[in-house]
Amino acid sequence: MEHFSKGFLGTVVIGSALGFDDEDSIFELLYLTINNITKKWQRPIQDWRAATSDFPVLFSERFSL
Repeated sequence: MEHFSKGFLGTVVIGSALGFDDEDSIFELLYLTINNITKKWQRPIQDWRAATSDFPVLFSERFSL
């Protein structure tokens, strides 16, 4: 988690220094940062089954039941 926080914080600092004009550019930068950080993960995600059961409740507009 610490590694993730450091990588994410570095991106936020760089993003604010670059002065992005629109929200989509910021989201794209954060998305790419998350992808780069998670590529290095080796262990499986803990409690993934419990999380997947919550997704339809939290994001009902994205799921067709």
